[in-house]
Amino acid sequence: MRKPRVLVLLIALILALAAPPALAREGDAPAQSPPAAKAETFTRVLGAPVAVPRSNVHVFYEARATCPAGQTPTGGGPKVSPYYNPLPVISSYASGPTWVVTVDGESDVDATLWASVICSTAPHTQVFNGPITVGARTQGSLPALCPPGQYATGGGGRVDLGVICSQSPHHHYWGDGTKLPLFHGTAHDLKACPSGTVTGGGALAVDTAIYESSFWENGWLAQAVNESAGHPEVRANVVCKD
Repeated sequence: MRKPRVLVLLIALILALAAPPALAREGDAPAQSPPAAKAETFTRVLGAPVAVPRSNVHVFYEARATCPAGQTPTGGGPKVSPYYNPLPVISSYASGPTWVVTVDGESDVDATLWASVICSTAPHTQVFNGPITVGARTQGSLPALCPPGQYATGGGGRVDLGVICSQSPHHHYWGDGTKLPLFHGTAHDLKACPSGTVTGGGALAVDTAIYESSFWENGWLAQAVNESAGHPEVRANVVCKD
């Protein structure tokens, strides 16, 4: 008579399958927790120098700065030397992992141009809007908006406008502004992050030519040359991540 024994084994198997997992006993290896997400890190890149020889005609020069593999731009802009020889910025924008700047090289002094970019290990979204048509001797504006729930970290423009967006909160701060002297006088405005890390920035100036908009230590530097009969103001805007 083996049926009772088979029935007992079957009941035991059912109970074992239905029972909750056994608790870890003393001395057992602890359960493995999922790995923590890596913290976002930032890298600053200054691209190769581009020589801009003196010229009495409009000649455009382009400089590039590319993020390390696996990183994406958060903001960028042009740097130029010497500072007393401003080169008007024609465009400054992100293109994939690269920041691209173009300047007008009409100048009576030899100069050097660089593109600068801040890069992040976290994913960012690049959004472009435009283009628009701007008539001769007129001004135009165009917004570029981040998707809902994302924050602007930097941006720029060509014939269209671009903005770089992050899912992490960022904060924007304006500099106090600096008046520009007459007769093609130059001036700068520098705004530092009150806390956190600089990720991008920009420059605001009316009736002027902006020739530098780039990171400077833990802030953003804006420089411009006066092309008006008055005393316009240049202001820096810095974007910071706490």
